Amino acid sequence: MGAAVVAYLVSSALFPGTQPLTGPLTALLVVQATLFSTLRMGVLRVASVVSGVLVAVFVSDVVGLSWWSLGAVTGAALAIGQLLRLREQLLEVPISAMLILGIPAAATARVAETLIGAGVGVS
Repeated sequence: MGAAVVAYLVSSALFPGTQPLTGPLTALLVVQATLFSTLRMGVLRVASVVSGVLVAVFVSDVVGLSWWSLGAVTGAALAIGQLLRLREQLLEVPISAMLILGIPAAATARVAETLIGAGVGVS
């Protein structure tokens, strides 16, 4: 709980005027019982979000949002997550991709808040 609050405060300071909930969410999801597990989860979480964002940014620049691009992004994101062996963070790849496909301008904030949350959760 403390990690989520700290991640929110840090994200709010870096992104004034926003409601940065990705950072606190990541902080909650990253914290595990052991330091090794926490570090591993942090790396997997960041890799999954960045992968999904990259897929969405590429597709949104080329074709934009439509029913078929959403399907293609979801399929590609799942395949990339499998290739990267993201295990329990696999579904975060298409989730991030879908969110960014709809609002490409949010890509930088999504990645930055995830990095903040992972950093706070690990520390």
